[in-house]
This record gives sequence, structure tokens and C-alpha cells, in this order.
Amino acid sequence: KNDCPRGFVVEVSADGQIWEPVGHSNNNWGGVDVQFPPKLASHVRLRITRASELFTWGIVEFYVWRSSASWLRGSGS
Repeated sequence: KNDCPRGFVVEVSADGQIWEPVGHSNNNWGGVDVQFPPKLASHVRLRITRASELFTWGIVEFYVWRSSASWLRGSGS
């Protein structure tokens, strides 16, 4: 696919002020799929670091998956 960001950084934040990078690519030629260890966060953002000069792109869907129920406070899992 050509309609994808060539370079990106995925960042998370607990407060929307301090951001921590959790995944990146500077030579992306497909969908953005980033896996990272569990983080306590309430914000997720995708920041583009390198766009295609020939092709435009847009975000159609954005999913955030959790690996287990342990992200719930007091879940005991």
C-alpha cells in the first residue's frame, strides 16, 4: 500500500502533557501496528515523522488493545 505514513511515532501519556514513545518506524510501507509492554496511560497519539510526497493518507480506524485485564486497578488478575 502506498497510502500510509512513511515514518511515525506512537506515544502514550498519563496526563496529556508528558509523552512517552512506545513504537516507531522510519521506513513504513504498510499499516501502523505497534506492540509494546503495558503502560498506564489515558492518551495515545500517532505522530507522523515522514510523509509520502506522492500519496496522501488518512486514519480510517484506530484500535487500542489490552493484553490482559491486569490494566484494571484492583482487578486482581
